[in-house]
Amino acid sequence: MGANIMENLNILQIQALMEEGKLTSRELTQYYIERIKKYNDKFNAVSEINEDAIKLSNELDEERRVSGRRSLLHGIPVLLKDNINTHCNGKLHTTAGAIVLKDLYANYDAFIVKKLKEAGAVILGKTKLSEFAKFISVDSPNGFSALGGQVINPYGNFDVGGSSSGSGVAAALGMCQVAIGTETSGSIISPASRNSVVGVKPTVGLVSRYGIIPLSWTQDIAGPITRNVIDSAITLNIISGKDDKDKTTYGLEEREIPNYLDLLDENSIKGISIGVPSCNFNEDENEETLEVFKEAIKDLEKLGANIVEVNINEEKYDINGDVLFYEFPKALKEYFKTLGDLAPVKTLQEVVDFNKENLKERVPYDQRLFEKSLEFEKEFEEKYSSALENSIKYGKEIDVVMQENNLDVLVSANTNGVDIAARVGYPSVTVPAGYTKNNKPVGLTFTSTSFTEEKLLSYAYAYECAYNKRKNP
Repeated sequence: MGANIMENLNILQIQALMEEGKLTSRELTQYYIERIKKYNDKFNAVSEINEDAIKLSNELDEERRVSGRRSLLHGIPVLLKDNINTHCNGKLHTTAGAIVLKDLYANYDAFIVKKLKEAGAVILGKTKLSEFAKFISVDSPNGFSALGGQVINPYGNFDVGGSSSGSGVAAALGMCQVAIGTETSGSIISPASRNSVVGVKPTVGLVSRYGIIPLSWTQDIAGPITRNVIDSAITLNIISGKDDKDKTTYGLEEREIPNYLDLLDENSIKGISIGVPSCNFNEDENEETLEVFKEAIKDLEKLGANIVEVNINEEKYDINGDVLFYEFPKALKEYFKTLGDLAPVKTLQEVVDFNKENLKERVPYDQRLFEKSLEFEKEFEEKYSSALENSIKYGKEIDVVMQENNLDVLVSANTNGVDIAARVGYPSVTVPAGYTKNNKPVGLTFTSTSFTEEKLLSYAYAYECAYNKRKNP
């Protein structure tokens, strides 16, 4: 089967081929390994391949033959961002792209990795990222880590997006069927939109963060990055669920997680009201990007949406990222505790001290965000609660705008608007909207209030079905 055909198949089509005996998990896994070997030297998206992947795919093929598939992810190769604990018998590292963690083999699976394995997914390997989720230096480019180097955008000399850069590029280049990224403020939506793939940033509380190298307990979340909406919907159902080790998920006991795949509706945009925040038209996007976005808005109107331009009030808030600086040192310390004696360091201060031993190699840009976090840590008791309150109140402006204008959803170009949603843990889904004249990808991002993933995925699906703007790099 040709590469072009394979790249454009969704999981449902692949499962149909497997059930008919026309494709095996081993063949699919081998195909993706060959893709990685062919393109990774140039685009630097994957940090390592699981050497047991072929063996695992063989076992899953045999299991399918004997007792049927476990789930729609049975035999499907998945790449994981390299800040997600992956216990593969000492075969895969978990490094966050940092030299201080270069020899770390996690001694337990992150909750979402456990869920993927139980579903029969093939853990194919790990993807590169912006070091420590782009929370080390203001000056380091998206997609850069001291350990892994620079991830490259396959569409041209453009920003690759961060921090799940390798996951975005790997999905775009057809190095896997599904990639998993993490986001604190834009880190799934950014690389997905800038590499012309679908990205889902779930509601905080839908997906456990246990076993993921943290930045913020208020804002961190993991989600799928794929080439189509169907694959993201399938994957989100698999990785969602209550976890005793992440209290944000406890509310799922009273909340039934919908079947996102079953709720995809290609007519879902008809009759809805869509808010377009005015910030889309004055942010740092170039004119061509905004033209693509405006064309996408016209497309939404053609699908039956009512478009309302809205303004999100920012004037009464001190808009900053202080909550992240307060939470990072404490969150990281708790993560290192879970590793026990395997942890090469125990605190952020120890990471900073390690880097100081060889600044040029270990932090070639700088580690000013680390150092700022250590300063904020001293004032945690005194100032954290007011910083969090201010941040959440700003995020709740989304509710105000949506209620006042009777909106179903907000849309934005690329990551415009994701910062405010991240502050209150609200979900976003981005889908390819087209390209500028020089081939720069543009994403159309849908955002709404908590636990509205089924709506956001369905709107993205309807847009994708009608226009299918994505092209392979």
